Amino acid sequence: MSDQVDQIPMTSPRLYAAGASVWGWLVSVWERVRIFFSERTPTFWVALGPMVMLSFILFCRYPTTNYIFDEQEALLGNPYINQLGFKYEDAIYRDFWGLPANASIGSYRPIPNYLWRGLVEVGERGQRIIDAYATEGMKGWVHRVFFYPEPIPNLTEVARRSWFQHVFNLLFHGVNGAIFVGMAWRLSRRRLVAWVSGTVFVAAAILTEAVSGVVGIADVLGGMGALCALASLGMRAHAMPFGVFLSILFGLFSKESAIVCLPLIPVAALLSAPFVHPEKPARLVRAGLATVGALAAFVLYVEVRKRWFPSSVPAELAKPLDLDASLTSHMARDFLIWFHQPPLPKDPLNNPLVDAQMDLRVAGAMRVYWRGLTQVVFPWTLSGDYSFPQEPIPAKLISLESVLGWAATVLPLGAALGLWVVSLLRERKEKQPIVEHGNGHRRSTAPTDPPPAFAKGALGTWYQRNRSVVLRTCLEVGVIVVSAWLTYKMVGIGPSEANKDMGDTDPALKISIPPHILNDALVYGGLGCLSAGAFVEALWKPRKTAYADYRFPLLAIGMVWLVISYFPHSNMYVLLPTVRAERLWYFPVLGTTIIVSIALVAAYDKLRTTEWRKYAWAVPAAFLVFQAGRSYLHATDYRNDLVFWRETKDAVPHSSKAHLNYSVMAGARGMMQIRLEESHIARHLAPEWAMAHIYTGDTLCRMGRPDEAWPHYARGFSLGPGDKGLISLALQCMWDTKTLKKHEPELRILSADHPGSWIAFLADDTLRNGDKQGGVQREAKGRSYNQAAESEETEATATADPDPSASSADSASASGTATGEALDVRSLPDLEK
Repeated sequence: MSDQVDQIPMTSPRLYAAGASVWGWLVSVWERVRIFFSERTPTFWVALGPMVMLSFILFCRYPTTNYIFDEQEALLGNPYINQLGFKYEDAIYRDFWGLPANASIGSYRPIPNYLWRGLVEVGERGQRIIDAYATEGMKGWVHRVFFYPEPIPNLTEVARRSWFQHVFNLLFHGVNGAIFVGMAWRLSRRRLVAWVSGTVFVAAAILTEAVSGVVGIADVLGGMGALCALASLGMRAHAMPFGVFLSILFGLFSKESAIVCLPLIPVAALLSAPFVHPEKPARLVRAGLATVGALAAFVLYVEVRKRWFPSSVPAELAKPLDLDASLTSHMARDFLIWFHQPPLPKDPLNNPLVDAQMDLRVAGAMRVYWRGLTQVVFPWTLSGDYSFPQEPIPAKLISLESVLGWAATVLPLGAALGLWVVSLLRERKEKQPIVEHGNGHRRSTAPTDPPPAFAKGALGTWYQRNRSVVLRTCLEVGVIVVSAWLTYKMVGIGPSEANKDMGDTDPALKISIPPHILNDALVYGGLGCLSAGAFVEALWKPRKTAYADYRFPLLAIGMVWLVISYFPHSNMYVLLPTVRAERLWYFPVLGTTIIVSIALVAAYDKLRTTEWRKYAWAVPAAFLVFQAGRSYLHATDYRNDLVFWRETKDAVPHSSKAHLNYSVMAGARGMMQIRLEESHIARHLAPEWAMAHIYTGDTLCRMGRPDEAWPHYARGFSLGPGDKGLISLALQCMWDTKTLKKHEPELRILSADHPGSWIAFLADDTLRNGDKQGGVQREAKGRSYNQAAESEETEATATADPDPSASSADSASASGTATGEALDVRSLPDLEK
């Protein structure tokens, strides 16, 4: 029978040969992938490519994406990014939005600004080269490569586009995942643990806002600082505090949330020492050295920030204490005065908890914490906004979610302490011989990649034998030298001429460490760390056996990290500008990644001992596929601002801000009926919100129904008499539709009810001088949507635009046409700020 089958001729031998060739290629590719993940040592450099690729696949936005959320202010409205008279190094004198210290809303993050400005600088210099040497055909080709349908003025505009700027987020998020892989491999010596840990972190769906949104670069870089500090704990004792110092300093200048590393890194050093340094744990000494490095970074950061970016002390701290106040109270007040940052905005719309009683505020914070924690594991719904009344003040103190939030706060800390005690007890009984490998002394017998061939001869042979020692020594020397040099340079930079007179004039409120004391403390601290670390490495008696089970200490670190790193974002102690945001989970997810990864691997190992062992891989695979799918789907919401706000208002239907922003984006594309409907929803959800009423009236006014608009305008004027942008927007439309004079009596009454307010000034000024101004005076008009920041000289000499809605609304809209929608983005209810 088989002979007969063999004699049947092929009808398409060439097609069969082509199919066999393709199949053979696929098999070879699969084999290379299998070898890569199953046999290659998952070090940082090996994992970097796959983690960055995964980050790009999951979170990359469409090339035609436009400015979404507060990317308008971060890129277009940022005077530093737009180089309006600023040098490249001036980022240390501006806040996250490029504003000076006396106009800041509390976000001091110069490193993201350096990255954004750096890309714009590259575009500017590239444009010079093209203008000087390239032909017209070359210019057109370059513009087409950068996703523009026709030639554009210069590459500087391209470099400022949100798609190119968010590539930073994708790259550094992948780098963070590779750091996770490398650390997990060093601790566990299991490839499965290493790859699962990195993938769990990179694919975490709750991080989509931080990775896909341009402004999330602060969270990504802050998390990188924390991860580098954790990785620094693997260095030898004399270099470790310097690595911690540089890492935390980098994190603090990326985002203030990196302050959580101050307690967490020493705790991690204490718990991880026995299996990171099995021969010479010296856990107390290493924890102390990590504490010194973290404190040095914190002190230097505060001192130079106060010098470069001065701000006034909050009123509650400026008030002197009572004479009978305790010494502890005086010390606490002095510390807060020394540390104080620019005040954060308090907007009940974005954070209703600012008006809550303390007990209800805590209950609301615990409810938000529990909801965010469930999103980490089960991200069924993801949103870019949770403002009022989506997350209102709790109606009662005790509820199921607040109780669960308290349990998720207290129980992990207790469990972490218990796990550490159990690991200490097991450490005395369960020990294994320490096995030496090429990368240092380890417990496992897992093979490592052999060092590459260097060169023949005595020098090459010596280098191959001592390669790890040489590279480690160069790294340690480099870290120590860079730490000393960077500290010297930072201390030597003085305040800017533009902000040297800002801050408090009262000497009692200018608490700072004298420069000579700061210099001496940093120098002696560094020398002390070198001495103590050298003592540990040279004279500490090495062990021959070590405790090999890393799981309990790592679980303890993950649980402590989760709770402590979320606390600054909880609104229990410090009121934030927002009640809830998924990007704030970047630091806590560093802890949940440890917990989830260990749980997934434990489930896999358990199933491997049962009759279901063939399907054990399905447990981690199912979780990772689910997370990756949710990440990818949420990242597609960033196609453009219209899609983003449409999906946001569908995900959080009780957010008035989401509905109003969607209405504005729809109106920018000429969909005025949708704008009207969504504005009404926002107005009903937040009846005390002036912007919702003004925008509803503005919609009716632009639809040719100015008489219907007036009641909404009047209500908005009464609720927000001091909001210049909103008032000028409404008065301009009333002027354009010839209805301003008709409502002069009502405007006069409103002005009398709010003397000295913007409604009083602008209404009177427009009624008197509207004919020669073309309506509202230009100085009162806000920057239009998609309009870049202008210098003072440009603003003063520009031709007056009688209609603030005449600016381009959206160059990358679905219709591809500009409909001229007026929008002062600085007056938008901005959760991110």
